[in-house]
Amino acid sequence: MPAPAEAIPVHRAQVLGRRARLRPARPLGREALVDLADRLAAVAGVDRVLARPATGSLIVETHHDAGEVLDAMEAGSLIVTRRAPTAPPVGQMVKLG
Repeated sequence: MPAPAEAIPVHRAQVLGRRARLRPARPLGREALVDLADRLAAVAGVDRVLARPATGSLIVETHHDAGEVLDAMEAGSLIVTRRAPTAPPVGQMVKLG
């Protein structure tokens, strides 16, 4: 189980409004997943965190925009997310194919 101060790498974070699904980069056992859910639930703005051991994911429900809450989790060294690269401008995409 990771130490409390160790940030968990997140392979993918899907954000939809006030809800986010986090998938840790490495498989976590049931106890480690529940422990992480408890730590994330203590972050300001979080309504609840559901651990899904069968899928190895966490559902985070928030008071406001989930993206902002995930940023706070990263700032608190709880998680490290891999951000998707920003898309190039449309004109550049059309020009370069």
